[in-house]
Amino acid sequence: MPTPVLVLLLLLLIPLAIMFLMGKGASLIAGYNTMSQDKQHQYDEKKLCQGMGMFLLVLSGLLIAFNVIEQSGSDWGLYMLLALVFIGSIGFNSYMFRSKTFKRNYTNKRG
Repeated sequence: MPTPVLVLLLLLLIPLAIMFLMGKGASLIAGYNTMSQDKQHQYDEKKLCQGMGMFLLVLSGLLIAFNVIEQSGSDWGLYMLLALVFIGSIGFNSYMFRSKTFKRNYTNKRG
């Protein structure tokens, strides 16, 4: 990935991550914005945004690692990192919408 493309992606992802970490921008989360109002009220919007913000920060770090590996010339490392990003993205999004952590009125009962 050319460095200017990486810089543009990071200039897009990092401000979005900061906005999400502040609990704003829920309408930008795919899947959440298309839910009915009743289903949206089942989720804690602030926690969902903060989770998405953390995901975007991790994705930004992985993009930087992707660039470093690419610059070093390691082909297998590049493909492993791409697979990790792809699988991690699917897994994280599945976790966000299936987990009770992001739902309202969830009490963490340990015992």
